[in-house]
Amino acid sequence: MIYTVTLNPSVDYYMKTDKTVFNDVNRISEYHFVAAGKGINCSKILDVLSIPSYAMYFSGGRTGDFINQELKDYSFLKALPIEIDGLTRVNVKIYGSVDNAFNPLGPVINEEAKEELKDLLANNIRKDDVVIISGSLPRGCDIEYLKSLCRIVNDAKAKVVIDVPGLRLEDYRLMNVRLIKPNTDELKYIIGNEISDDDYEKHLDTILNEGVESVLLSLGSQGAIYKDKQKEYKVSIPSVEVIKSIGAGDAMLGAFAGILVQTGEVEHSLRMAAAAAVATVSCEGIPDREMIDDLAESIIITEVREER
Repeated sequence: MIYTVTLNPSVDYYMKTDKTVFNDVNRISEYHFVAAGKGINCSKILDVLSIPSYAMYFSGGRTGDFINQELKDYSFLKALPIEIDGLTRVNVKIYGSVDNAFNPLGPVINEEAKEELKDLLANNIRKDDVVIISGSLPRGCDIEYLKSLCRIVNDAKAKVVIDVPGLRLEDYRLMNVRLIKPNTDELKYIIGNEISDDDYEKHLDTILNEGVESVLLSLGSQGAIYKDKQKEYKVSIPSVEVIKSIGAGDAMLGAFAGILVQTGEVEHSLRMAAAAAVATVSCEGIPDREMIDDLAESIIITEVREER
């Protein structure tokens, strides 16, 4: 089973603009609200792929109620909300002429809610389950709390996947992480220095030597690189019209983890993950399975072999 953990979920308010004007009124041609947060987004793409998941998240006030209600519409997603004081945040996502996101800090998570999440994890996960902890850390949840969640997963002999911004290399050393999914900016932050395009593989090795078993590096329009201690793959994607860039990384991570659990095949999982990411940027909302399957045919996976 796959569990997603979203410590700082949100209601995302999408607004589409044909032109962005500063210091003036901007006319919004389309708008809608969706339940979101990186872990929830992973569960949504798993639902598209007909892969069951449990979504654990903190939920507060009317905005939390909105998320709880919307997630009832999914067939393969079961929501496990933890009630908190305060309001779940509202993120503003502007797309069309430009892509901009305005993400508030969100509510403070109290000790009672934090302990409830730990108990929920400990009482549900089993050996070989996959737990995806994804998204920003809210106020009240620091890196030590994240490490405590990882210990619960490791004690159950389940697999922990991390996609949390703001972590350094040393933070991963005792987490026993199966997979992380940084983008290039996040990779630079993890390593703590500037990285040229030619140095990506070298720095992935650095991460693998610090207790992380595998890395899926998102390169945006250039595709992705996957590396573990045995193999490395480069993922090439087709050029498409980008409707919005928001959510592509979550779709990639969710699809990769889900397909890998189902098949155990890294190459096939990478192909479907890249297709899910490309499909996400190519449509207004969440892509359907047919769109992902069609795009998967144009994804090129190349195994990188070290010269002897």
